[in-house]
Amino acid sequence: MSGWDRLGEILEGLAAHLEVAKDTLQVRRFLENLIRENQIQNAVSWSDPVIEKARVKESLEVLGVDFQDRFGDEAGFKRACAQADLGITGVDAIVDETGTLVLRTGPGRDRSVSLLPPIHLALLDGAEKVSTIHDLAGLLSSRKAEDAGSSRLPSSIHLVTGPSRTADIEFAMVLGAHGPRALYVLALDF
Repeated sequence: MSGWDRLGEILEGLAAHLEVAKDTLQVRRFLENLIRENQIQNAVSWSDPVIEKARVKESLEVLGVDFQDRFGDEAGFKRACAQADLGITGVDAIVDETGTLVLRTGPGRDRSVSLLPPIHLALLDGAEKVSTIHDLAGLLSSRKAEDAGSSRLPSSIHLVTGPSRTADIEFAMVLGAHGPRALYVLALDF
């Protein structure tokens, strides 16, 4: 079983979806299906090299989706995230045991992108893997030295294990109650 197959099985068990793209044409086809199936009209995105590598902005513009990854002010940014159909982020690491995605926030990587839109698309390319959640502290400590010489950790770190879910009301499972109702992971294999 390949690493992608194993991650795909874990994510499927979490009500999330994994696709693997071998080139930017496959990225565009994936985005086209995602847009059609979910009637996506607008998207917000992190400023992230993996998103640029996948040529997401160009694909979404060709497909007629209003795309924003730059905002003039914080209030405008939050409003755009709250109104967006799709939020697009990169992934910094994966917890192999659980399929948990690790997202570090910072300049151009606001947490609202992964929390407010009803659909979250996480692009995965070269993310580090850790075996268990216990191994994550060591990885994050080593990363702070890489972050422009900063001695501080990111303002927040999000651990995403499937779409938002709750069973608080009458023990009935509800997706999207406190965040995105759907999680798609697109792995770049090029």
